[in-house]
Amino acid sequence: MTGPVVVGLDGSPASETAAWWAAREASDRHLPLVLLHSWTTQPLDVPIAQEAHNKQRYGREILERASAELLHRHGDLDLTTELVSAPAADALLERGESASMLVLGSRGHGSVASFLLGTISLHVLGLTPCPAVAVRAGDPAVEAGWGHPAAADRDEVVVGVQEPGA
Repeated sequence: MTGPVVVGLDGSPASETAAWWAAREASDRHLPLVLLHSWTTQPLDVPIAQEAHNKQRYGREILERASAELLHRHGDLDLTTELVSAPAADALLERGESASMLVLGSRGHGSVASFLLGTISLHVLGLTPCPAVAVRAGDPAVEAGWGHPAAADRDEVVVGVQEPGA
């Protein structure tokens, strides 16, 4: 696998934790890291151009903040950012065609507390052609660092699914 590790960022705590995890994985594997943020706007026929500008500015701020922190933690990281207008799931699946791995937060900004995974994560994990990981917000192994005692005492659930006949 030589493609980048691609992480979706939406500004939620889960996506920030996923970015930390992805940076460590990219660094360990000597792969580039791509931070991806998708902004969406009202249809073009709706006169809310300022809202689109604000969403783009918010996306740039998320990417800049995450880039600065990750480069501070992993100075040798080959990191790029992408601010895209395509829907997040579409953009992630497209990048999954050439990525070594997709990394997603386990939950986004959605308000439905009963979902285990956010709708974008669930959609992407079900369709991506490359390995994908959903990282929980506040994961102590990510926040405390690998090898930290908090990581050793956790129960883990890992699920692998392969399409029948693949």
